[in-house]
Amino acid sequence: MPGHAGLYMVTITAIIVAYGLSHTLPVWLPITALLFVLVTHLILDRRSFTARWMRLVGASPENPWLPIVVDQIFHLITLALVARAPAPASWSAGA
Repeated sequence: MPGHAGLYMVTITAIIVAYGLSHTLPVWLPITALLFVLVTHLILDRRSFTARWMRLVGASPENPWLPIVVDQIFHLITLALVARAPAPASWSAGA
């Protein structure tokens, strides 16, 4: 799994760095985004979170594809949260 997480993070890092180079951002913001993506990715890939979520909502684990779909949905939610994170209020003060 470390190879998988490493490849995932290389891809996400390239995207966040490209975005950071094309926008004026404080250094801590992309670093925070990368740490958030890494930590959530490692948590989600343990599969216990997905299994607990499926039990909580009453989803049947009988379908072998369902845990994969649930896992991917949570990964997409994580990326959407990073992409739509609100900018600090001080950024809009100069606009």
